Amino acid sequence: MNAVFPTLVPDHRCGFWTDGADELEKALRRRADVLREAAGEGTRLLDLAALPDGDGAFDAVIGDQCLEHAVTPEQRLRGQHLGVLSRLFARAHALTVPGTRMALTTLTAGRLPRSAATNRALVDVVREIPLWRRCLRPEDVAKACGRWWEVREVDTHQHDYARTALAWLGRLHDREAPLRAEFGDQCYAACLRAVQTFAGAIEDNQLSLVRLTLWRTDQ
Repeated sequence: MNAVFPTLVPDHRCGFWTDGADELEKALRRRADVLREAAGEGTRLLDLAALPDGDGAFDAVIGDQCLEHAVTPEQRLRGQHLGVLSRLFARAHALTVPGTRMALTTLTAGRLPRSAATNRALVDVVREIPLWRRCLRPEDVAKACGRWWEVREVDTHQHDYARTALAWLGRLHDREAPLRAEFGDQCYAACLRAVQTFAGAIEDNQLSLVRLTLWRTDQ
């Protein structure tokens, strides 16, 4: 199912919703707009997910739920994730000019104790979608970037992500018959279970999305 999941859920990232009756696609586009605005007025934009080789003179940085992809589950378990992230932030610092701002979002893990049933459900999901084993904690990001970037603003979009997950559940239910026909009952059921478990984890404060604005340290 891991290979098919991006087809059934093309954009797993968080949508930023308003109080109105937004459509999912509009909420997803708004996330990109909010990040671009938070990164400031720079004209040379650096993507934290695709840092180039060589030198650079970028004056704005965006990292849109890419930190989870920078760390492997094995590195997370071995405690090596801070070093990986620190090198990433150091490289972004080297590619930017003084005064640069960075806007990023990252999926974060909570500290609340979980029931045995919840743990079993999450274990089943992360076997098929390893990304969720890479979730960081907000303090991990702060520790890793501290020498290179100063955290100026922190906001949570937990409610937005819960609403996004529910929107994808609605899409899956609405297209159940054709999706089952194309991908098979087992794959459809696994994808549905994964999104349901993810939505429940967000509602229970086990997972969240954090948005941070960072300023380049120019010492």
